[in-house]
Amino acid sequence: MTRPILRDTVPHLPLPDAALVAEALEGEGTRDRHDALAARMPALRLVEARQPPGPDGPPPAALRVAAWNLERCTAVEASAALLRRVGAEVALLSEMDLGMARSDNRHTTRDLAAALGAGHAFGVEFVELGHGLGRELERFAGQANRGPLHGNALVSRRPFRDAVVVPLDDGGAWFDLDWHHRRIGGRMAIGATVDLASGPVLVVSLHLENRSTPDERRRAVERLLAALPPGAPAVLAGDLNVAALPKGAERAASDWFARPDAHEPLFAAMRDAGFDWLRCNTPDQTRRAIPDGRPAPWVQRIDWFFTRGVAASNPRTWAAVGEDGAALSDHELITVDIG
Repeated sequence: MTRPILRDTVPHLPLPDAALVAEALEGEGTRDRHDALAARMPALRLVEARQPPGPDGPPPAALRVAAWNLERCTAVEASAALLRRVGAEVALLSEMDLGMARSDNRHTTRDLAAALGAGHAFGVEFVELGHGLGRELERFAGQANRGPLHGNALVSRRPFRDAVVVPLDDGGAWFDLDWHHRRIGGRMAIGATVDLASGPVLVVSLHLENRSTPDERRRAVERLLAALPPGAPAVLAGDLNVAALPKGAERAASDWFARPDAHEPLFAAMRDAGFDWLRCNTPDQTRRAIPDGRPAPWVQRIDWFFTRGVAASNPRTWAAVGEDGAALSDHELITVDIG
């Protein structure tokens, strides 16, 4: 089933019925069953959007955009403090929870936006039917998920309009797994338009499937590009899961940063659509080791910005730690200035 582009916005997403979630945990994990269950979950067909509070003033000449895979956003206030310290006006976010025990059953996007005095747009990537990964199963066993939604978002201190969710696959890839990580939905991008003094700019948060091949990642990006206005000024960013880029010591012996398309064809698709990555990224790695028993990640950059039709400058990669030094995510925070 080809999932449609979503443009209908609501101030609050409807949460899935608990009985329907329990039903989805039972039975076979077939494509037909996944699609039938998805059709009964309105949150998968809507975009939650709220404007920032207060007066907006004239459009700025430039602004700083952040991109960050917040890995559930389990530390809302500390994450907001880091976004404030780095001066982000717009944050493109992935792996945000709504009503999950592992993140205190909070609406993490809404609460993060409130802490920043910002508005937000949130779209559902997955209806979660369990508590998550193995370590989360152990820690939150017996606790109830009140959502249970997981997705991508943008948080903006500037007014925005025309919020949209673009599906990047047909969904269902996570429904035939073991029950503890069974999910309904699929990967998606969420975007909206903000105004600069020079004109409107589309800002988009995307998250590509981690269990995918380079060609599958290229096809996902091509779906997104086909949904964008051709040639329009835009900033795209997120966790691309570009696992085929050289890792560790291999990086030093290759031109992976200037020519990532030699390993990941999605970069060629972005270049052909007029997007640049050299002026809006650094070559730093964007995975962070977390002291919770997980193995250290490869030295690799999997989070990227792409810009078209705007002046990009001052790209930076920031350590994803709070003021107390505690890790906030297993991904670093990246920023770029646009004008």
